[in-house]
Amino acid sequence: EINLLGKKGHTYTLNGVTVVSVNCGIGKANAAALAAALIMSGCEIILNFGLSGGISNVRRGETVLGNAFLEHDFDLTGLGYAPCQKPGQDALIKADAELCALVEQVLPDIKKGTFATGDCFVSNAALRDSLRDNFGAIACDMETAAIADICQSASVPFASLRKISDDAGESAAESYRDMNTYGNISLSLAVLKVIDIIGQGK
Repeated sequence: EINLLGKKGHTYTLNGVTVVSVNCGIGKANAAALAAALIMSGCEIILNFGLSGGISNVRRGETVLGNAFLEHDFDLTGLGYAPCQKPGQDALIKADAELCALVEQVLPDIKKGTFATGDCFVSNAALRDSLRDNFGAIACDMETAAIADICQSASVPFASLRKISDDAGESAAESYRDMNTYGNISLSLAVLKVIDIIGQGK
């Protein structure tokens, strides 16, 4: 067992790969801090998994792969920047293509698309539809784009697998709480299979 920035986790070896697994907690600050701490401790690849709200062409219970990420609540449009854009950066951060390809070996039919991240639980159909129409997002969450930002800055490969827990509409909270009690064993097993493939390639 380990403790990283007050977050509980574990470290173990799988097929020659040293794995550090930590529950980062909810929100962009928690996720970015943990990603930075993992990278500073020597992690060479970051994989994220958890629950997300479904936005476009995804169903509750489906697992989806993020191939791009944006912070939908980051707004400097008053200073002339595009929505979600940070100075000196593109608004859209891409996932690592090789890492995504490994995920697709494990889940060949997985749906891929943009994840919209913000420090709010999306339970509003109008906001959900705005994320779909303005950014082409397929899912929303509170962590992935923050992790992607840190990984991009550090040139560390990153990918995210998320299970759709709700429709990001008015009934999202109840659906999320129900899905959160399942433990998401299938999602964990998929991540372990990806790690196993990474080990085979070393």
